[in-house]
Amino acid sequence: MGDLADAFTALTLYSTKTVGAPGFTISESTQTKLLKLLLNDVKMRGSDARLSHESASQAILAVKILGRNPQGSDYLATESGLSDLLHIASSLKEKDHLDAACDALRCIANAMLLFEDSRSTFISEEVKGGEVCVKMLNEATTCDEIFILSRILFFATASRSPFIIWLVEESHNGRTISNIVEDKLDLALSRYLKNDKANLAREVIADLLKEFMFNLLLILELYLSLPAPSTEPTPLHPPLTNVIHSLITIPVNNALHSKWFHTSSAEQPDVVQHTQDLLDKSLAFYRSKSEFIGDFGL
Repeated sequence: MGDLADAFTALTLYSTKTVGAPGFTISESTQTKLLKLLLNDVKMRGSDARLSHESASQAILAVKILGRNPQGSDYLATESGLSDLLHIASSLKEKDHLDAACDALRCIANAMLLFEDSRSTFISEEVKGGEVCVKMLNEATTCDEIFILSRILFFATASRSPFIIWLVEESHNGRTISNIVEDKLDLALSRYLKNDKANLAREVIADLLKEFMFNLLLILELYLSLPAPSTEPTPLHPPLTNVIHSLITIPVNNALHSKWFHTSSAEQPDVVQHTQDLLDKSLAFYRSKSEFIGDFGL
């Protein structure tokens, strides 16, 4: 068969042609090229693109189907692919194309499932997918949205990263992540009790509690159990501070320098003994002084 990507490129917004292919008969290179074309067209949909606003949902559905095959779909796991999908999901939701927006989010979740490296890429500074998903979760009003966003955040928190600390400690539009999860659990529970998509509501509750929140609690505990970093400079503790206090009063000038620090190489081994004697005398002086003060009840 001819190159499907080239055939798609030849289409226009007003074309009546239909391009189809049996499942997974597309070559890896063609699939990658086709995914890039579809995502670009969905972003640029309108008068200057091959896709209209109405056909964008079908294009995203095609991306979702193609993305299920790891061979050739690794582009979706890259910085560019994830950024495009995030932009498309946000844009479609703003225009009330909620089903298509959820399909775009499913493409992200599937990429994070198939390609483990995409999980760190997604929460990187370049993509900032974690921040976008938390915002979308806070605004989500349907079980479908909550379910897929919870699944994405589950993958994003599957390993230790600064994103988890940010997620827990920072305020998200004036709310903590626990506040957001609590609200979404209440929404899912009410749908479940009303038997409104009860199976999906049950899956939402499971994903929020069993997976996403479990990750947060587990990995945050690992962070909190790490030893605290040492402060610089290292603080001094007694009796070293007592010795320093005693040494301050002992004169060391040019005339006495040779008494404390020998100058000839033959006398170098005595430096250790001199230092030990000095510390012993300093501690003895400090102790006798402490006992003297103690007699007066100070």
